[in-house]
Amino acid sequence: MPVLLHSPGITDVTIAATPQKGVYQQVEKDMKDAETLLTNYTSATLGYNDVATLTAVQAMLARVYFILGRLPAKRSKQIQ
Repeated sequence: MPVLLHSPGITDVTIAATPQKGVYQQVEKDMKDAETLLTNYTSATLGYNDVATLTAVQAMLARVYFILGRLPAKRSKQIQ
C-alpha cells in the first residue's frame, strides 16, 4: 500500500508501495500526533460523540499495537 505524504501530481501514475513497517510507523506517528492535538477532546468533556476524540485515537493506537503484537514471529521480525 502506498503511503502518500504529499498530493500526487497528474503525472504520478506509478506510486511505489510502502513497506509494511513504514505503513505502521506512519500510522503510529499520526496517532501520537493526534493524541497531542486532542488532549482536551474527550467524550466526557465535549458532551457529545460526533467528533474525533482522544479516546478514539487511543483506541485506534491500541488496536495497532494489538495487531502488531499478534503477528506470527516471522511477520513480527519483518516489521521491526
